[in-house]
Amino acid sequence: MSRDQSQTRTRRDGPQGLVIKNRPAASANALSAGDRLAEYIVEGKLGEGGAGVVYRARDPDLHRSIAIKLLGGGMLSVDSSARARLVREAQAMAKLCHPNVITIFHVGTFRHCVFIAMEYVSGGTLRTGLARSLAPYQRYSTSGGKQPGDS
Repeated sequence: MSRDQSQTRTRRDGPQGLVIKNRPAASANALSAGDRLAEYIVEGKLGEGGAGVVYRARDPDLHRSIAIKLLGGGMLSVDSSARARLVREAQAMAKLCHPNVITIFHVGTFRHCVFIAMEYVSGGTLRTGLARSLAPYQRYSTSGGKQPGDS
């Protein structure tokens, strides 16, 4: 079988029937559009950082977009203490009900990596949001100590 054919085959994996396309071993847990993780259908990658990769996905039962945070981007080298931290983070967030805290829908594992399925909030990254909200104040930080409201 050619490499192209092996990348388009799918397999069931784990007790939740997780489905992922076959990929080379180094990126076996990376997700792409159309892959399934638990009951969710991945639509694409939103971004990545030190803790892992965040994907946009669809909940086909409730017809809503969600975000999935996959610890370490799904790399198998993530240690158990990092997995435990992410589970604790999800448990703490799930107990909260506040407009500034996203809603957690599901926490689970994907090939030994923890994922959190959560509310999808559109509008860009935290970095771009902060840059946009702080922009009016930046002129004061370089104006010799002048503060908003000074005459």
